[in-house]
Amino acid sequence: MRVVLLAALVGLIAQTPARTGAQTQGGELPPNRAEFGLIYDGLLPRAAAGPCGNRFVLPDGSCTHGPDPVPPGLDIAVDVPALPDERQISEVVCDGDGVTGKRVQVMYVRATDAADRYAQYASSIRTWASQMDDLFYLSAQETGGSLRVRFVTGAGCALQVLNVVVPANGDDTFSASISALRALGHARSDRKYLMFFDARVYCGIAQFANDDRAGAVNLHNSGPMYGRVDAGCWGAKTAAHELMHTLGAVQDSAPNTTNNLGGSSGGHCTDEYDIMCYSDAGGGQPPMRNLCPQAHDNRFDCNNDDYFHSNPPAGSYLATRWNAAKNAFLIQAAATIAPAATRPPPTITVTPGPSPTPSPTVDPLTLTQKVYVAIARKR
Repeated sequence: MRVVLLAALVGLIAQTPARTGAQTQGGELPPNRAEFGLIYDGLLPRAAAGPCGNRFVLPDGSCTHGPDPVPPGLDIAVDVPALPDERQISEVVCDGDGVTGKRVQVMYVRATDAADRYAQYASSIRTWASQMDDLFYLSAQETGGSLRVRFVTGAGCALQVLNVVVPANGDDTFSASISALRALGHARSDRKYLMFFDARVYCGIAQFANDDRAGAVNLHNSGPMYGRVDAGCWGAKTAAHELMHTLGAVQDSAPNTTNNLGGSSGGHCTDEYDIMCYSDAGGGQPPMRNLCPQAHDNRFDCNNDDYFHSNPPAGSYLATRWNAAKNAFLIQAAATIAPAATRPPPTITVTPGPSPTPSPTVDPLTLTQKVYVAIARKR
């Protein structure tokens, strides 16, 4: 198992280069930065001419935009604590028999040489998944929709969290994790696999295809596809970010894509505030534009024009290209559980983001704090 040793945060900031190296192309991978969760082992270099476009390539030929960095306030080496009983919820939509059809399978995954903490964390994982579901629901409401995630559920509509054990090297890289899950039979074409991985390698990483075709033919409308969140970043927004990648956001053709801006490999957006937007090439590149209020950092798609709109206007980008809100793994017109306003909200303490015109020499850590979750929620 990979062991990540961290220096004090101040020391890390002092050592961080102006660029993370995520912009490297032409036959080489960026350097690993384990302290930020930026591990490129197991990936093949970006090749813009290939089927993955500007993304990295996995050994099986599938694509990923690469690892997302850990934000300030979190630490790759410090596990997010399990939630106390009074803060746990597990309400999700019951849809059909809970198994048939296209669904998101939530998993607790560990390597054989890691302690089994399933009993300690299973209820917390259900809570984070429920809160993630709320983020989809509340985001859809902005455009008059009512969407929920179609999870695999069990008796009593309980969200199923599989307890999965992989070989000792199965947590070393994202590609090793995918291979291990496939070997165990977790490779259904009607599943997205969301791994809460009990490891300290990544913050988050997910498969993400280069496909902006509208409709059922889009690759994101099928599986298997995999997303992984490690223990230092467990939470609702981190999970939502990685799952949204597997649902197809943010495509290179989107109006506000980060792709090829400042060396970015894409997958994100430049119009803040938004769960999927941040300067993903490092060093303030590409620069962000603050077009939505900071409270929207808990929602998808600022201005609903890049990747998520319940009812896109005729002729608009999301009416003619891939729209993740139409993904077959989401329940359309879902309203079978209480509105999110009556449940413990997925509100997360937001750390102030960067100014609208950041300096290109600003350390990348200060520019990624908006990406995911500051795990401490308002009490």
